[in-house]
Amino acid sequence: MAGVDDRKRAPLAKPSNPQAAGASHKPSLFAKDADLPKLKPELVVKAADQVADGRGAYRGILYLSFARIADVPALFEASQSQDVETRWRRLWVLSPFLTKISRTQQGRAALAAQLRTDLPALNLLGKFEQKRHASVRRLFTRMHDELLSILMEALILTRADSRRAGIFASLLALVETDGAILAKELRARLPDNETPALLSQLVVKEPEQKKGLQTSSIRDKLVAMGSAFESEEGEDA
Repeated sequence: MAGVDDRKRAPLAKPSNPQAAGASHKPSLFAKDADLPKLKPELVVKAADQVADGRGAYRGILYLSFARIADVPALFEASQSQDVETRWRRLWVLSPFLTKISRTQQGRAALAAQLRTDLPALNLLGKFEQKRHASVRRLFTRMHDELLSILMEALILTRADSRRAGIFASLLALVETDGAILAKELRARLPDNETPALLSQLVVKEPEQKKGLQTSSIRDKLVAMGSAFESEEGEDA
């Protein structure tokens, strides 16, 4: 009996395959940010290419949906390619996840830090905005102040190069076209005598003039309405 009791009290043997016992935990969409592992650039590349090619798209989107602020450098690194078309496709796939990250101030700061040193990526995102890519449009709206600063600095640094300055001027038009705001930003960075010349190269939208009320129009309407207020017979005027 003693031997039988010993066998009953003996611990169960551990399975040889840890995954079979559930030891390997997959991340959950409902997990806290601190509990999620960082995305790996090589896996981001694989996921983005899968989505762009339409093969294994669900798995690719599922992996990219775990992107957090800490993954911003990995997302931009994964988008890199010597082939412009390949980078275009990867950024097109990644842009909704970048937009999701831009919801918070910390996320916008992380994105701005990457875009400040990756102006080609910003140029491609600008082309998406021109194509009315809904996600990128939200990204540009949320990051108005950050993009205005980045593009103003880039424009001023390249103002002697008409080709590059023209690119940044066109991107700036997607962010801000208020002449007063643009002039203020330029004056904060340039001598006053250089501001007008550079401002003339930017797309400036003239403020809409409010139409004034025309006295004759008001008089005509009152005359037309006068009959409604005329006193009926037997009533006091």
